[in-house]
Amino acid sequence: MNIYNHLNEIPSVPRGIMTIGTFDGFHRGHRGIIDRLIEDKRKNGGNTIVLSFSNHPFEVLSPEKIPGKLASQEYKVDFLSSKGIDHLILVPFTRQFAEISHTEFFQGLRTSFQRLKLILGHDFRFGKGNLGGLEYLTKMMDGYVFDLEIVSQVSHEGYQVSSSLIRNLIQEGDLEKANSLLQREYFMTGTCIQGDQMGRTIDYPTVNIVNQEQVYPKNGVYKTVIEIDKKFYSSMTFIGNKSLGDHEDRVIETHIFDFNKSLYGETVHIHFQKRLRDQMKFESLDELKDQLDKDKTMAQSLKLKSDLSPSFN
Repeated sequence: MNIYNHLNEIPSVPRGIMTIGTFDGFHRGHRGIIDRLIEDKRKNGGNTIVLSFSNHPFEVLSPEKIPGKLASQEYKVDFLSSKGIDHLILVPFTRQFAEISHTEFFQGLRTSFQRLKLILGHDFRFGKGNLGGLEYLTKMMDGYVFDLEIVSQVSHEGYQVSSSLIRNLIQEGDLEKANSLLQREYFMTGTCIQGDQMGRTIDYPTVNIVNQEQVYPKNGVYKTVIEIDKKFYSSMTFIGNKSLGDHEDRVIETHIFDFNKSLYGETVHIHFQKRLRDQMKFESLDELKDQLDKDKTMAQSLKLKSDLSPSFN
């Protein structure tokens, strides 16, 4: 897969099949659009192209409303590469880019290809002030140089799939529903740092990571799977304030079952599967250890269909 930072960097292609969007996390709706690109190429030939952003548009338009990410930029690149997309354009969303009108943006797209087909979601909007939409693109369609396909809203298990809904489910602790809508396990990525090492004193050493960009699940304990160098290990993860003492910052601490290697400085992915309990306060380390024993027994007894699944299922 070729990666570019500007639309003008794409080499001339006879026929482009393109989609455009932020694509936060690649949930079921996003996957449906990507699948349509691949299917169209299989039937009619051409080059598949995804036009997205290297930063979230809200960083420029509404910094106070920047949502927590459902996945990292690295995941976006890896996912699209695994699907066989030919070209990925990661445009920096700047104030200057935000000032481009919908007509100017469209004409720039159209002149970049001998033939262009756009495959877009039902709520797609573009250009300064979001004045461009599917109604405008439909008027411009001629079937010879420019064609358009609109992908309908995806529903699953009674939910209309959207990134905002999935964020809410994660923040409420309902990882099973969130994972079902994502069609993968939600995971957080971070570099392992040294914690207070209190867990070692009660035979529950933990891997500690920091992640300031992604959505945090609701405080509590979760059954998780930790991915280390593309290998998967069963684990349980605590998110919240420290069980003993008062900490203002939320922490992510993962205990890996039957694992005793040092991971300081390593990058890991923590896949969240099911919430086990709320955050609790303990009067002693013995009381904490007793509860962790119960948590471990519960986590190991759960047999989840997606257990130890890869990220790109």
